[in-house]
Amino acid sequence: LNALGVNVSIAGVIGNDTNGKKIREMLQAEGVSDNMLLCDDRRTTVKTRIIAGSQQVVRFDHENKDNLSLQQEEDIILFLENNINDFDGIIISDYGKGLITQSLVHQITYIAKENKKVLTVDPKVENFYLYNGVTCITPNNKEASEATSIRIDKDDSLMRCGIHILEKLNLDCLLITMGKDGMAVFNKDRTYTHIHAVAKEVFDVTGAGDTVISVFTAALAYGANYVDAAKLANIAAGIVIGKIGTATVSAPELSKNLLSFIRISVSDQRIRKWRS
Repeated sequence: LNALGVNVSIAGVIGNDTNGKKIREMLQAEGVSDNMLLCDDRRTTVKTRIIAGSQQVVRFDHENKDNLSLQQEEDIILFLENNINDFDGIIISDYGKGLITQSLVHQITYIAKENKKVLTVDPKVENFYLYNGVTCITPNNKEASEATSIRIDKDDSLMRCGIHILEKLNLDCLLITMGKDGMAVFNKDRTYTHIHAVAKEVFDVTGAGDTVISVFTAALAYGANYVDAAKLANIAAGIVIGKIGTATVSAPELSKNLLSFIRISVSDQRIRKWRS
């Protein structure tokens, strides 16, 4: 988001250690406002990726996944309450590292609704059903399938899975990412749109999901509808998977690729009304 020129604030938890210090220094260098809580009893999560050629072979994490204390939850909520008027949107990025709790999600959702702010979530399966009432969640097809026990192998099973999640969680929108098969957008108005992937050579999918929810949420905050926001996110993801490592996309790069956005016309999509 920062690379796209969006003003960003971040709240989370880091250890009182060398890697925590590095994170703060990186955020400061990028001009990102942070409310990172320092925890003496917690190590900063470090992900180590083994790359062969241009493909990730394996990843292992050094971490502490204990849930936050009540005081730490209160500190994050206080930060949000004190700054909510400066925000147009909120992203909960759930990495399954202990930050996300039922209580925290409930309070964030309440604050977002009271202040009419966009609230999107990149979920983990273990916390999937905590996100009742948020604006939109953006699982990949594997996560959506695991959360619903519906095997997604064709269009009808995808629709059944999407309908179940959308209605179970009372969402305004559901965006399921499907890799080479593009994206599926389910709207509360009972429409389903399939967006084809932008053809591109894949070097590294690391961070593609982060790119999707970032660009999608920024577009919603600026007034785009769900389908157009998803199209833009689709293009951005196509750019970053062509780079090695956890990459970002810049505004000039996104602008150059908008021709793809124009080409993704209604004729390239399958738009249906759900069967009752």
